[in-house]
Amino acid sequence: MKKTAYSYIRFSSPEQAKGDSFRRQLSRTVEYCEKHDLILSETRFQDLGVSGWTGKNIERGALGDFLIAVKAGKIPTGSVLIVENFDRFSRLKPRVAYAKLGEMTGFTFLYHSMS
Repeated sequence: MKKTAYSYIRFSSPEQAKGDSFRRQLSRTVEYCEKHDLILSETRFQDLGVSGWTGKNIERGALGDFLIAVKAGKIPTGSVLIVENFDRFSRLKPRVAYAKLGEMTGFTFLYHSMS
């Protein structure tokens, strides 16, 4: 049975919305899903113009919404969260960021570096 993947897209400033960040992150997520035979959910998590340095994306943003959905059992066990690079997930101090990651149990977290 195919796993369901959820995309998480984040960039820090409204200025970046004028560039290619959103399209690039979504395009690479779609490519990753196709390559690894994942079903990309229509439910997307996006923090557009939200800093990862402050943790707002986790506290009050879409990544926080994802965390709440995981804890509430609304994200099926075995699902996959796809993030372009770990710095899209968070730019908090590593121990803080990994603690937040650890709260998301029952799913697979993938980040795909596209350097």
